[in-house]
Amino acid sequence: MKRDTGHVTHAISPRASRRTFLQCSIALPALACGSFPFAASAQQSAKIPRVGVVNQSPRLRNAFKQGLAEHDWIDGKNIIIEFRNYDSDPERLLKIAGEFSNFNVACIVASGNLSVRTLKEATAGIPIVMAFAADVVGSGFVANLRQPGGNITGLTNINELLTSKRLELLKELRPKLSRVALMIDPAISAHGAMWKVALASAKSLGLKVFAVEYHSAHDFTAAFAALAQEKAEGLVLPQSPIASFARERVINLAAGARVPAIYQTSSWVEAGGLASYGTDEADMWRRSAGYVDKILKGAKPADLPVEQPTKFELILNRKTANALSIKIPNSILVQANKVID
Repeated sequence: MKRDTGHVTHAISPRASRRTFLQCSIALPALACGSFPFAASAQQSAKIPRVGVVNQSPRLRNAFKQGLAEHDWIDGKNIIIEFRNYDSDPERLLKIAGEFSNFNVACIVASGNLSVRTLKEATAGIPIVMAFAADVVGSGFVANLRQPGGNITGLTNINELLTSKRLELLKELRPKLSRVALMIDPAISAHGAMWKVALASAKSLGLKVFAVEYHSAHDFTAAFAALAQEKAEGLVLPQSPIASFARERVINLAAGARVPAIYQTSSWVEAGGLASYGTDEADMWRRSAGYVDKILKGAKPADLPVEQPTKFELILNRKTANALSIKIPNSILVQANKVID
């Protein structure tokens, strides 16, 4: 990925080629009413809408179901939820898209830019609700936030804009910090937007930032070697399927390099990372159910404005901070939603 900034950018390996997906569909047989005793029951069952959901977290699934219940939708009673997990595997995600098409789902709910983009490309016109995604206009998911157009709407986590806050937190955790790396997947357009925000924020914080790219889970050893070469004193690592798949190894590499790193979600801190700052994902999933309710009642995604987050989370790991000889200042502790000891 080319940067016209004068800053150092490291590319680790060539981008893997993408496969195409042939969408499948089936025709559902019509139910005859006739005089059969089960005809009325069959007709009633046929009217129960199905919703496809890509999510592997029990906590976030429960938040989504809670949101549906707030709109009087109960799974198994008046709605059928088809939960699927793709384990950060794009090929599996394509198969899930085919399943949802065959089920004739009323809409699909997913989070993350890769999931939203893949489902958009692999399904034809099925309404898609973003539980959250970043840089949704720049990524081409919607025309604008007020009038999305197309078949996608939902919530944006404004993750690209939160990059500046993550840099501020790193600076507070280590006041003498001067060189920070942003580790990005160039296949995710939102990561490019985060890089631009990092560049714009760095000067006011007295920081020099540089980008390190990765293309697969095998690239992180070389990526951290690049951090050492550039004498990075801090790291911002945005969320991506590849990074999530390699989470444990990335955290161990950061610990071995003694580089304070800040991530996007609490799962990284719970696994041993130093800190995370991002939107309250459970709240985003709960709110996404409101979009499903509107779509099931006849609204078009094109006419439903994209909403922004209202709740944010700062999670800290005191044990990791101690290992890095970092004393967490009170100015940060008072902001924290959770401190892991």
